[in-house]
Amino acid sequence: MREFVVGGLYPEGLPMVAAEALTRGVDSSALRELAGCDGSDAREVQDLYLAAMEELGLEIPDADEVLWERVRVLAGRIADGSIAPYEGVLGIVRHGGGLGWPGELAVFDYLANLYAEFPAQRGELAGQIVSEARGLLAEGK
Repeated sequence: MREFVVGGLYPEGLPMVAAEALTRGVDSSALRELAGCDGSDAREVQDLYLAAMEELGLEIPDADEVLWERVRVLAGRIADGSIAPYEGVLGIVRHGGGLGWPGELAVFDYLANLYAEFPAQRGELAGQIVSEARGLLAEGK
């Protein structure tokens, strides 16, 4: 569901997702119909997917909430060292665009560009990325 609301699931893949759900015992009439369609009509697929989620009583998350959640996860991974700062900042930048570049994320785009353009300063820039990630988490965004 989270992938769907942020454009990570393409319509042609949703019939297979529905079929897999049916094999795991999840069932609804719209889900069965979705599993049987060929996925060529994107609007039909989307409508069936949303109808199946409603029939199953599943709440459709807000796309911005999903993207912010991903940003926070990446910031946490940068801060705890489980992901390289540049790798993490690229993910934050990718999600920042989907959020319309709120001010608190613009600095990550700036740092990513500097990191790419100035190899001699990457150590210092990596430290700044970590610092900004910690600051974002401290703000509670």
